[in-house]
Amino acid sequence: MERDESSSSGKSKLISSLAFDLLHHDITFSIINPVSKADKILQQMQSNPLDWRIESLKTVASAYNIEWRQRGTSHIVFVRTDGRTLPVTAHRPIKPVYIKKFVDFIMD
Repeated sequence: MERDESSSSGKSKLISSLAFDLLHHDITFSIINPVSKADKILQQMQSNPLDWRIESLKTVASAYNIEWRQRGTSHIVFVRTDGRTLPVTAHRPIKPVYIKKFVDFIMD
């Protein structure tokens, strides 16, 4: 009977250890995920500049510390920390030329 108790205790320790590892992974992943998601979107924009929405551009801009503003116009202006700006039309889908310019704007 003692073997079952020690086996049970070992299982509890293993479950606790796995739970901690999963929690640690979730916390780490949630901290890293926004940048990873933005990088993935940016790579997809580079390979296929068709049919993007402004929300995706905002996600990438946020991850790269680029601000944006839209003051009641049909364009959103992205503003880098060095003061450089890029206006992008907010109409869907965004034309590929704007996506290419946006990728260059981020990568510079």
